[in-house]
Amino acid sequence: MREFTNISLSARQRFGLFAFANSLWIMAFLGLFTAYGIDYPRDVECVDRAVDFHALWGAGRLAYAGDPLSAFSHAILLDAFKSCPRDDMFWLYPAPVMVLLTAVGAVSFFTGYVALMALSLILIALSARPFLRNDAIALSLVVFAPAWLPALLSGQLTLLWCAGLMAALYMMRQNRHVAAGILIGCLTLKPTLGLLIPVILFAERRYATIIVATGTTIIIHVAAIAFYGFDYVTLWMDVSFNQSAIERGDVAANPALSSFGSFTTLFGVPGDYTTLANAGLLIVLAVILFFVWRKHGVKSDAACAALCAAIPLSAPYLWHYDAGFLALVALFLYRMRLSKPPIYFWILLAVFWFGPGIPVVNHTLFHIVWIYPTLVLPPMLFAAFTFSLLQVKHPRYAAET
Repeated sequence: MREFTNISLSARQRFGLFAFANSLWIMAFLGLFTAYGIDYPRDVECVDRAVDFHALWGAGRLAYAGDPLSAFSHAILLDAFKSCPRDDMFWLYPAPVMVLLTAVGAVSFFTGYVALMALSLILIALSARPFLRNDAIALSLVVFAPAWLPALLSGQLTLLWCAGLMAALYMMRQNRHVAAGILIGCLTLKPTLGLLIPVILFAERRYATIIVATGTTIIIHVAAIAFYGFDYVTLWMDVSFNQSAIERGDVAANPALSSFGSFTTLFGVPGDYTTLANAGLLIVLAVILFFVWRKHGVKSDAACAALCAAIPLSAPYLWHYDAGFLALVALFLYRMRLSKPPIYFWILLAVFWFGPGIPVVNHTLFHIVWIYPTLVLPPMLFAAFTFSLLQVKHPRYAAET
């Protein structure tokens, strides 16, 4: 018995055990969340939870049935998932997303929901692997970061966008301009998250990437619109403008909104001014990133971390699931750590890595009323952006990538 009690684990082994335990509890959390709401086998058409995938799946069903434009009718979209409890879900995506989700409409809700979560984690792993090629433990922690929980549990597309961004940054580091441009063009499938991408491309004078990205954007959107008809654009813009007006009026009362403008309402700023607050912050972030990227560029892990923190900060209407970008901030900061990082470095890394998962875990287990996304996430994103900028003076260039 004594030979076992004398076993001493190295710091790396303890780190590995932690990563393994984290992977298990995240998978268990996802599994229980999904299974808890499935009334199987009597009803496989719904999860008895308020998840955004209801709208995505309902739109996919309509597209699969040959009636994609009906997704813009709130009543018809609701009827597409009428057995589900949500009544506030709208279809707000451009035409290429409808094309992609047609396959989801061909399967049951449960199958599509689980498949999306699995695909999201796989693509995050594939896109993060080049940055952590010889560090399987860190890769596991990035893939199963609690920061992804809100997007996974709501069935959102944030992880797919983040995977595309990481792949594009890797291609830029390799100076593969065409591949990077194609990937960046595909990021316009969720355009509100890509407002700062042109800034960094111009800062690095990557004109070939800009041209390819622009061409890719035109091709995929024109092709999808040609397939569905120009009425898709008209309906999309009408619904988007109407929903934007609703959100502006409801911003102070919605704890899931986590943008800078939403945060200002906690201090008495009227909801009508939230758009101006976000626009002002976007301009400031764009100017800062331009000069940081002009000097250091994509091969600076600190510059990439600052970008990943600034993207959700710049989003006009940031929902809590889009703050999962903090997991990418943790990835790039981990890569550029000094030989003996101070303890506060690891503490901040842990905070960013857990990030948006804090309100989710609190809502599930503790119900502490003041721990909600609007209060927690904006300061966390500001801290991540500021800390990343402070690390720029110690740039570590990624020769292995």
